[in-house]
Amino acid sequence: METTNNTTSTEVNGSSATQTPIPDDKYTAELEILAQEWNTAREADLALRHKTGELLNRKFGSPEQRQKRRDGGLGEAAKKLGITTGELSRLRWFAARFESIQDFRRQHPDVKTWSAVRELLASLSNKAKGGDGSLNGPSPADKLKKAFDGLSSSLREVTSLSEEERKAVLDSLRKLAQSFADCLRVQVSVVEGIAAATPPLPAKSEAEAANAA
Repeated sequence: METTNNTTSTEVNGSSATQTPIPDDKYTAELEILAQEWNTAREADLALRHKTGELLNRKFGSPEQRQKRRDGGLGEAAKKLGITTGELSRLRWFAARFESIQDFRRQHPDVKTWSAVRELLASLSNKAKGGDGSLNGPSPADKLKKAFDGLSSSLREVTSLSEEERKAVLDSLRKLAQSFADCLRVQVSVVEGIAAATPPLPAKSEAEAANAA
């Protein structure tokens, strides 16, 4: 009759020792303690990473700003901390995306590991990219066009202005014209007293044009 043996043999310092597995209840209890310690360690790890990114951003500014070549501070920091500059960049984005570690935990309570945070940062980066591939959304040209379209629509809704309001609007237009000159090198003139424009006549159809001829 064959019997089973629940003991295991372990070789220690060249000699064989017999070890009896711990009971299931004790194993479960100790594993639970370790799980809590792991969770605490992960929380401390993320807090440390956010704190590091926050410090770097206070020194070097937003991670959206490209670092000047002559400033080797990030390389020195990477060497000092024993991590890559690429990892430092992720830490900076972590701190930039979330004002505090508490803010991060409040928004994403289920994200508990650094690998999960990295995936989250990549997802947020993709969502934040505009059509021009930048992290700032629409391009400057698109923003200007949208602003001008909105200004044009607002002007068309104006039916009358008091003299004081009219002067204030003209002052703002002159400032806008100066901005065109300073930033776009485009000369825009603001002239008062122009007569109302006559609406263009509707185009004649081919039949009407033939009859008129």
